[in-house]
Amino acid sequence: EMGVARKVKVCGNTEKHRRVVKDIRGTRVILDPLEQTAQTQSVVTPSALHLGPLIEGSRYTTDLHLTNMGQLGVRFHIKRIEPTSEHPDIARTIQFIYKKGPVAPGMTCRIQVVLTIDRIIPDINETITIVTESSVTSIPITATIRPGSEHGSVKMSPNVRSVGTVKLPGIV
Repeated sequence: EMGVARKVKVCGNTEKHRRVVKDIRGTRVILDPLEQTAQTQSVVTPSALHLGPLIEGSRYTTDLHLTNMGQLGVRFHIKRIEPTSEHPDIARTIQFIYKKGPVAPGMTCRIQVVLTIDRIIPDINETITIVTESSVTSIPITATIRPGSEHGSVKMSPNVRSVGTVKLPGIV
């Protein structure tokens, strides 16, 4: 059986979006690429992650939600955040947990963003890139890293959850 994304049997609202193709199996109506792109729309919320102050020695989580607003299933992946001289271990600091596979039309996929702050690092000002079949979405992520001694005096952002502590290097 043919894949759904490749053989569409519905047509657009106007003549310019339709293309009729005849082959040995009969007549089919195929959408042009612009119309097919409109059928695979996805929205990521929130549009930015401003996490506020985070304390060293802790692990935090927050959520992104990818909603499929189109008429076809959509697949996605998250590009790895590239290390920089300022953040050589950024891939270990920021990790993503999500269910792999297609997101059905009208459904939402939860992407859990996990930040593990095991030492004081420069403030985080990075971009998360989510790639679907038809679009690329960039989500800025920012956080200020504070020393563990300020644990009681820091007010966390309401969309961030502390999920535990991590073993700090050099402490036995």
